[in-house]
Amino acid sequence: DSAGEKATSRALEIASSLDVKLMVIVLEEAKDPDELIKKDKKLWEKLVANALYAPDYIFAVANKKFDITSAYGK
Repeated sequence: DSAGEKATSRALEIASSLDVKLMVIVLEEAKDPDELIKKDKKLWEKLVANALYAPDYIFAVANKKFDITSAYGK
């Protein structure tokens, strides 16, 4: 959701100064990791294995928000 995207964006900005490869796990089936693990541990493991590299996550969010087929959206 929008609040989650904003929180993730802030966290990525703060962590960007660190010398680490940042990955993002998108939770759509639960509000937080604990809830998802209790609900479906295998799904959590799958999401962890398919975590998005932070720049890829940023582009994916932007692609949802903007029409990248138009000059204005780009």
